[in-house]
Amino acid sequence: MHRLLLIVLAFLLIPHEAAALSSQWQRDDIVAVRLVSGVEGTGQKTSIPLGLEVNLAPEWRIYWRSPGEAGIPPTIDWNGTAGDDGNLKNAEILYPIPKRFRDFGLETIGYVNSAVFPIDAEVLTPGKPLNINAVLNMAVCNTTCIPKSFDLQLTIPGGESLTSKESAIIEMSRAYLPEGEKESKLRLIQTKYGENHIQFVIVSSEPLRSPDLFVESLSDVFFSTPVVSLSKNGMMATFQTSLKSKLPTDMSISALPLTITVSDGGGNTLEKYIPPASISPAGLIQNNILFIVLLSMLGGFLLNLMPCVLPVLSLKIISVVKSGGKKPDEVRHSFIATSMGIVFSFIILAIVTASLKEAGYMVGWGLQFQQPLFLIFLIFLISIFALNLLGLFEIKLPLFLTKYIHKKEKMEAAGNFAGDFLSGILATLLSTPCSAPFLGTTVGFALATNTPTIMLVFTALGIGVALPYILVAWHPRLVTLLPKPGPWMVRLRSLMGLALALTAAWLVVIMLSEEGPMYQSKILKTQQERSINWHNFDETEIARYIKEGKTVFVYIEADWCITCKANKKLILEQEEIPGRLFNDPNVIALKADWTKPNPMISTFLQRYGKYGIPFSAVFGPNMPSGVVLPELLTKQSILDTLEQARQ
Repeated sequence: MHRLLLIVLAFLLIPHEAAALSSQWQRDDIVAVRLVSGVEGTGQKTSIPLGLEVNLAPEWRIYWRSPGEAGIPPTIDWNGTAGDDGNLKNAEILYPIPKRFRDFGLETIGYVNSAVFPIDAEVLTPGKPLNINAVLNMAVCNTTCIPKSFDLQLTIPGGESLTSKESAIIEMSRAYLPEGEKESKLRLIQTKYGENHIQFVIVSSEPLRSPDLFVESLSDVFFSTPVVSLSKNGMMATFQTSLKSKLPTDMSISALPLTITVSDGGGNTLEKYIPPASISPAGLIQNNILFIVLLSMLGGFLLNLMPCVLPVLSLKIISVVKSGGKKPDEVRHSFIATSMGIVFSFIILAIVTASLKEAGYMVGWGLQFQQPLFLIFLIFLISIFALNLLGLFEIKLPLFLTKYIHKKEKMEAAGNFAGDFLSGILATLLSTPCSAPFLGTTVGFALATNTPTIMLVFTALGIGVALPYILVAWHPRLVTLLPKPGPWMVRLRSLMGLALALTAAWLVVIMLSEEGPMYQSKILKTQQERSINWHNFDETEIARYIKEGKTVFVYIEADWCITCKANKKLILEQEEIPGRLFNDPNVIALKADWTKPNPMISTFLQRYGKYGIPFSAVFGPNMPSGVVLPELLTKQSILDTLEQARQ
């Protein structure tokens, strides 16, 4: 009996040809290679998991797919496996996260000791055997480099596709492949181009350990080892890498197609393709800070004209009308107070934004409207102003601030100052969900730089928003152009109070849509019924649509963005536009909702230097990297860009 058991055991341990799921080791004194299969048979699979296993002598190494300034990566010639006899349709070799090496002043990228390269092999006919007859070519280097070539032969029978013993080797190597953006805990939030360098900003959902970044581009373009700086909380890393080779004639660094691979050292990875950047206004004017300041002031001034300023405009009108019978000095003081409130608010906004950016958080224009606590505060504040305009009470300074002011005139002046100052604060808060011409450019430029620039740009924006008040403060007699105070003021005041009350109600709806699941589902259902032809935004699908020859229109909006709603109502749903966007089979319209925080949308916006909405862009065979449209859409700009992208 014991003898029989020994015979059976010996039989099981003898390697059988049918179960041999790896090629023979091909070896010399430096390197040994073999091909392994992850399954025992092809079964009905269309894709067969393979692995190229490489073992190296000490101090020798092989190279990554982009080897750096020297070296040749492992490549496999599959020609002997093609056709019906081999049953191979296509095969792709995948490369795990590599390491950096430096020899004789040159930087190379690759692997030491051992490496396993996963291979996805697609068969022509499922169920038939896969007969591999391939040639492996690579360079193996130490102080010298030696080219190597090996014949790899492996047959995977057409039986059941059970997991093989070698599958563990392949699965382990797949754990070291860089992750795509959907799976990764890392996010690229900014790509900034200089004259001969590029800066990448990566954020993580957990503290970073030892981050590194590899940049790939054209085959003859190389980048230096990035200089890495971590934020204080370790959740954000900034990489700056410089060109180490000359670009082709008349090509700028922003015109390069890039692929970045990020490794955290703790297991978190990211691989991302970055298309050639469209011309960035921030890149063109980054060395002219005076121009940025003037552009910020202009953008701030134009912000007064955006659709979201109706409640703000009500405060302005009431303030001006109340000033009709006042002395010039009183008018001046009133408008100076409002101007101070606006500029003060923008300075506070700059401080908060810069602090959040420094701490590694996502920042952008109007993002506070994604936070329920901010909405609650704003609803309360607007309700107070609405009740004030409706005549229920007057805004005065708290008693502890006015008890030392003994004269009635001084108390009234102090109270009026407080009301005017708060009006300026409210004007700022209600302006932030809107975007205006030049605003996206200047805010994007500021948020892509440093804290002093953020402070300077936001202060200039505040001055721009306050310009109408400053003009009246400078020349108070401008108010004499308005009708004299009279009974009509009471009706106007009530009308403006009602406008503010409606604004508060609108904010309540936004808050419920963000926090109330049942209410939110009703809103989403209604939106889907009205916008049945919109496709859900997925950045990864854009390249596929372009490859199919289609033109893609991307629109990003939010419930709290009135300019977004105005664009949709006045432009996107009028005249020829719906026919081009929704009824043309060669045009795909993608819509993204940024009402609530969404890292995918934030990353997409910041890749184009934008930190606010509305955002519109057109992609197509003639514009694969996309063209960003103005914040305020026009029918002609959309039609012209769609036509240019299609050609």
